[in-house]
Amino acid sequence: MAVRNDLIANVTTQVADTGFSISSELPWVSGGENLYVKNMKTIYFGEEQTEIVQLYQTLDAQDVFQTDRTINAYVCVDAKTLPNNTSNVIQAMLDARGNIANVTTSECEVSTDIQVDKQIYTLEYRFTEI
Repeated sequence: MAVRNDLIANVTTQVADTGFSISSELPWVSGGENLYVKNMKTIYFGEEQTEIVQLYQTLDAQDVFQTDRTINAYVCVDAKTLPNNTSNVIQAMLDARGNIANVTTSECEVSTDIQVDKQIYTLEYRFTEI
């Protein structure tokens, strides 16, 4: 299941014409600085972290497993003069979790951090599939 690709596709559609862009690159560090900080108003999605746990053990060896997927997304903006549509972009990113097919639950939390004059939004998506 390529949840990361589905999120990127959905968010790309949602933030078209907002002045924000989506990167297909992973949010690595370049020159000692995170790419999402260096390239403000560019949304980066991290690697999909997958954990598979046994949910139920059955007598007929048809065990039930739960797959948990976590993906972090990052976007940075100028903290002194936030773009007018920043809240709309963050809301569109939050709403994107509802458009992922074949999952039992989908959750997303957003946190913000201000470093010097930059505001960094981190979204943690969590998807469960049984």
